[in-house]
Amino acid sequence: IGFFLESYPPWWIVDRSLNLYDTVPSGTSAISGHIPIVIERTMVTMGLKYQYYMLPNPSLKVSSIEKMLLIGQLLELLENKTIDALLVSGVAQETYGADSIGGRYAYTHPLYSSSIGGLVLKTKNQKNMMSFMLPFTWTMWAAVVAFLFLTGWVLVAIQFLDTEHTGMSEHEEAARQAVLDGDSSQAGTVMAQGTYHSLAAYLGGDDYGWVTAPERMLRVGLLFFVLIVVSTYTANLASFFTEVEYTVHGPQEMGDLKDFTVCTATLPDLFEDGTLVRQSDLRPYAKDVIFPPDVACQQWNDCGRAYCHQALVEKRAGIWLDNVDGLHLYNNRALQCSGVSEVESIEFLQAVTVSMLAFPFSEWLFAANFSSALTFHEAQPSHLDQLTISFARGVDCTNSEDDDSTVQITLGDMSGLFIACFVLLGTSVPVALFQRHRRGLDDVTKPKGLNVEA
Repeated sequence: IGFFLESYPPWWIVDRSLNLYDTVPSGTSAISGHIPIVIERTMVTMGLKYQYYMLPNPSLKVSSIEKMLLIGQLLELLENKTIDALLVSGVAQETYGADSIGGRYAYTHPLYSSSIGGLVLKTKNQKNMMSFMLPFTWTMWAAVVAFLFLTGWVLVAIQFLDTEHTGMSEHEEAARQAVLDGDSSQAGTVMAQGTYHSLAAYLGGDDYGWVTAPERMLRVGLLFFVLIVVSTYTANLASFFTEVEYTVHGPQEMGDLKDFTVCTATLPDLFEDGTLVRQSDLRPYAKDVIFPPDVACQQWNDCGRAYCHQALVEKRAGIWLDNVDGLHLYNNRALQCSGVSEVESIEFLQAVTVSMLAFPFSEWLFAANFSSALTFHEAQPSHLDQLTISFARGVDCTNSEDDDSTVQITLGDMSGLFIACFVLLGTSVPVALFQRHRRGLDDVTKPKGLNVEA
């Protein structure tokens, strides 16, 4: 079997001690990975012995001309029977076609196949110190405050229109009477008292008497308003603090791709001497397609993966499209399911990555028997276990960070509430000192022997 010397993990891993055109016996630890395991188990099922003949990988060639020349040289080895079979791997439409299938070569059932899938960016939702304000918009908060002020002023109007005001305290009654007697300096105090009672009722700390019929009608309207607003706020507040902790960006359906830029490492535009030879197969579906500028990185390797991952993070691309198993493995093991999310609803079946064995057409019967044995092997539990080991298939981490919908509320989330309350607490002391100072001035200016209450 002609096999590629350069490693392509996790599909195959070749020991660096091997050289081109070395012959390596089967079962050796020098060649490992998913595809060698599949070949080994299929050969054992057929009762055959085999060995590997190490060859260069055409997909690693930068120039498309060099790539095609090398493929021709490898197929020549197959035709002159230097090798009995050749591993063929790549995107399906480049790997085989109608001319090849019905012509010079016989292909086996795929040793491995996978569609093209996508990864998108996933970011953590940041809460700030004013998170407790989020259930309402600022316009809603402004409307609530305006209603409270209006209610307070209506209460003041009722106090001046009605002669019975037993609901007021002595100090409030004194301020109202002073205004009636022409002391306009107490008008602000009266308005503040009315607003205070409105706000206290809203917060559930009402201490006003509400003894007259107009006042009670006002109170019913205020309490109904409070009931609806507080209930809505509380329900919405809970949803804000138990919402999904992460936001998934980018397209979520195939139709969304037209609005986003796609990054790919393995399906780029092809150039020859600076001239575009063929556009990426993804261009008809996407707004734009970007790929690593370095041709050596236009494959499934470290620099190719790093380029597209960084493109997601920097939001230069909305989605990363490549081999779905490779993306899943990268997300699961390299990124630990953090920072990106797999989009299961976006999949390209017509751009399937495959690996298979090619035989001379005269060996079509052997290729068919090999395919039958391979199909039998794929139905065994051991094959499913191997897919889990090689590509983490069945290990779901699509939204593993989002599974827990209950998020604990931290001190930072509610710090704005504490700050606002501390400001109110701290302000009450200077206000008390100011009032004490003012009463002292009133005592000084008050005529001696005058009974104010009388």
